[in-house]
Amino acid sequence: MQDSWSCRPVAPRVRPPLPPRVKSTAPRADCLGVGDVYTALLVAAGTGLLWLFVRDLGPFGRWRLRRRMIRRLDPRLSPQDRAAAVRHVHEIVPVARAPRGFAALPRGADPTVPTVPIRVAPLGDGRPGEAFLAPGPNDPRAGRLGEGGNRTDVVVGLGAGRALIVACNGRVGAVTRGEAMLAAPDRPVLARATGGEGTRHVDDVEHAETAAGPAWRTTFVIGSSRVTDTHVDHDGWAFVIGVMRRDGDTDLDAGGLVDAVLASWQWLPDDPAAAARPAPPELPDDPCAATLPVVVVGPGGAAVASCLLAAAPTAADVPAGDGTWTHLYVRLTRGAALVVTSAPLTGGRDARTALESPHVHPYGPSVRPVGPVTARATPAGEVLVRTFAVGDGVLRTEARADREGRTWAWTLTRTAHDPGPVPALDGLLASWTWV
Repeated sequence: MQDSWSCRPVAPRVRPPLPPRVKSTAPRADCLGVGDVYTALLVAAGTGLLWLFVRDLGPFGRWRLRRRMIRRLDPRLSPQDRAAAVRHVHEIVPVARAPRGFAALPRGADPTVPTVPIRVAPLGDGRPGEAFLAPGPNDPRAGRLGEGGNRTDVVVGLGAGRALIVACNGRVGAVTRGEAMLAAPDRPVLARATGGEGTRHVDDVEHAETAAGPAWRTTFVIGSSRVTDTHVDHDGWAFVIGVMRRDGDTDLDAGGLVDAVLASWQWLPDDPAAAARPAPPELPDDPCAATLPVVVVGPGGAAVASCLLAAAPTAADVPAGDGTWTHLYVRLTRGAALVVTSAPLTGGRDARTALESPHVHPYGPSVRPVGPVTARATPAGEVLVRTFAVGDGVLRTEARADREGRTWAWTLTRTAHDPGPVPALDGLLASWTWV
């Protein structure tokens, strides 16, 4: 007998409908755990730091910095000067490796208290050496001789963004690329008058008597850095003691530090047996009253001319590395000076070429002609004359002539707001007599 339930058709079982799903915004533990979230955040932060390193601090960052420095070069540079400037940028901003920082201060050292003996021997070219106390050791890379005879003698790191720097800027009166190395009292005055975009001078120029001799101090801000330079001269050489720190850094008293350094200062003469050099002459009462007769000597030591000056020369017979010879450097005021130079007629730098395309420094100040080149008859012969605006507030008038294989220049440099010394150049040329 067949079971009745096995043959009877069975209706399909229907399940009740499920409620609609609601999408949850909370992370599911089986998809992304809490540790994975933190890992993702760390990866994102690490990627950002890596990009920051590559963009600003690593090789790519150094390459970008190098490119920015090259783009800021003066477009009026000659091809030779531009090539030299680019080589210098490549040297100071290496791409493959990060530039080395300054030597560290000794553990626990106070960056404002000089305790470490520093000694820089004379170079053997007439410039003196120096010995003094500093807050830390001298960086071993200091001492490299640069263009124009300048040399950074000492670099002492004082912590992040801080450094003490002592430099010899060459011989007073030496003319390099058309610019004379002025005496210490005049360098801050002309630097402030030159000005320049991005440079802000702070307070007034200070004067002080120090163990290193009379000093003149100036402070300026350029970019994010604040620099205090103290200028001194010795044995006819120009020195500057500088303190660099970040603008807004009020914890470091730059003037007090330099005063403490200079209090321990000793000059090391290149020739201890040589007689002491006389003190530089004072400024004349009247910069245009030329009554002092002077014999002008050429590079070979023979007299080549005579003239009348308003004061004794501060420097005479000073050579420069590019062959320029400074015959006379005469201070007229703190912001004005007469300079007489000559240079070999080589490289196309004859009188007219020099006036039509004056030397331009890689990063300024700018040198812009004020008027055309004009000819003038003088007792020194026919000369070509042109005036240039240097930076924001300096005027430089050059009279040039070519004679016996050399190009001669009689130059008056003055601040633009002081027209008083203008007749001094005409007076010099009127008194000039060739031997």
